[in-house]
Amino acid sequence: MLASSPSPTSIAGPPPPPYYNSSWSLISQGAEARVWLVPNYIQHNTNRGANANSTENDHDSSKNKSITTSAICKERFPKTYRHPTLDDTLTRSRTRAECRSLARCLKHGVSVPLVLGVDLRKAGNITNNGGGS
Repeated sequence: MLASSPSPTSIAGPPPPPYYNSSWSLISQGAEARVWLVPNYIQHNTNRGANANSTENDHDSSKNKSITTSAICKERFPKTYRHPTLDDTLTRSRTRAECRSLARCLKHGVSVPLVLGVDLRKAGNITNNGGGS
């Protein structure tokens, strides 16, 4: 079971990423990265039964459905013991390699999380919460 979301000041190590939101929950932290649960990452609004010929009166709240998807954010934080240029190069390279590996696994039918986004400048990637396509 996941612990409640810690406040930014109670998180060990470097401060949370600039895009951190207080609704995020820290799942795990290691020497290389922190893994966050991001609730409500994507919200889909669907119109079930709506078509091009329908009018405004045809739409009622029972036909509209909102689907919310949570995601996992892996944040690679800077290592202060490395030279900044070396740290940046290694972190970007490892983030790219991880995303390529996940894509390759998915292509060959392995059940892995789908990469939803990557930010190489902030060294983070977002995957869906769960395995496989």
